[in-house]
Amino acid sequence: MIAYCHGMTRPSVKVLVALALAVASVGIAAPASAATLTVSQYESQIATLVNQARASAGLKALTVDASISSVARTWSGKMASTGSFAHNPSYATQYPSGWTAAAENIAYGAVTSGQYPASTIHTNLMNSSGHRANILNASTTHLGVGVAFVSRGGYNYVYVTENFGTYPYGVASAGGTSSATASTPFDQIVPTPDMTGDGYGDAFGVDKDGRLYLYAGASNGALRLSRVYGTGWADLGVRAPGDWNGDGRADLVATKPNGDLLLYTGNGSGALSAAGKIGNGWTGFRIIPAGDVNGDRAADLLAIDPKGDLYLYPGNGHGGFGARLKVGNGWTGFELYSTGDMNRDGRVDILGVDAKGYLWYYAGRGGGYFSQRVQVGNGWNTYTFASGADINRDGYGDLLGRDSQGRLYFYAGQRGGSFAMKQLVGTGW
Repeated sequence: MIAYCHGMTRPSVKVLVALALAVASVGIAAPASAATLTVSQYESQIATLVNQARASAGLKALTVDASISSVARTWSGKMASTGSFAHNPSYATQYPSGWTAAAENIAYGAVTSGQYPASTIHTNLMNSSGHRANILNASTTHLGVGVAFVSRGGYNYVYVTENFGTYPYGVASAGGTSSATASTPFDQIVPTPDMTGDGYGDAFGVDKDGRLYLYAGASNGALRLSRVYGTGWADLGVRAPGDWNGDGRADLVATKPNGDLLLYTGNGSGALSAAGKIGNGWTGFRIIPAGDVNGDRAADLLAIDPKGDLYLYPGNGHGGFGARLKVGNGWTGFELYSTGDMNRDGRVDILGVDAKGYLWYYAGRGGGYFSQRVQVGNGWNTYTFASGADINRDGYGDLLGRDSQGRLYFYAGQRGGSFAMKQLVGTGW
């Protein structure tokens, strides 16, 4: 008695779609293996057979990862305990972060005595085109194998799950670190409204090699690595405006050197779609993702042109813009930051740091305009700052500041445009 099933998951434009093709057969039980293997020995033998098959096909061996194996082992155990045979519907979301493609093979075999051989499991998987394709996928880098044994109805069953993952820059561990070591200091640090679905603001980082990283926020402002997207971001100016297309999920926009504006929609759990062009002519503009500035419930952009004029580009809630509106001038020499609603009047506010390092608070007054500035600090020109998210989920926009030694500090926003004492949340940035 033996059955097999395989599935594959890849990032799509907006969601992760699991594609499963199932085949099953029941026939004469295979002969029992000569020696009885433990669970770990059986798993090791399956992994060895997979890599031997890849070597014969001229492919690189897969790295067996403990975290992915834990996902596989848990699912095999569930199939064994329930007597069911079906794919894990959530296997890809249970993987450690950083993957760009994922796939799964499942199989079981049974004999009346002894143990169903691992070699027979593998041979039958290789004889099935779908399962073989998963095993011999040239882009796959990591493997997890999980095995469970159970005796039931006069048969000794073995359930096997093979989970495959493509990790171009390594697997992020449960603690949030990653073998995808960033080439620091980061060229860009960009806070973002919640990208991962946990309610806390997050932060993007672009390293010197052009890789994009997502760091998930926490209640104390700490950041942990959540996802690595890949290379090609070095020439893009990354911005995080929040929900730009009106689907309730945070998105990312980026400018190309030629002035094109690109939209990468988020899926609510950290994944991004392929880029779509939503504008051009942005060369020379300093873009500030500011949230809903004009009160129409759609995310907007503020932008300073080369002359120092400040414009509001109202989002239409569907990934595009309405007509721009000039809302200020004289912004040459200022760094502008979005903060959200800092005085709890229902309007978005902004902060500015001038050339002398003075920190100015500009309360929103509706329609995209701002009230007379109020000085709320000084000495702010010794840091490189980034804003645009309520990282600690207390209702106020926060700041991340990096000093000349690469230390990253978290500044929790407070009512009226002020900030709590800084907290060190990272080094080497």
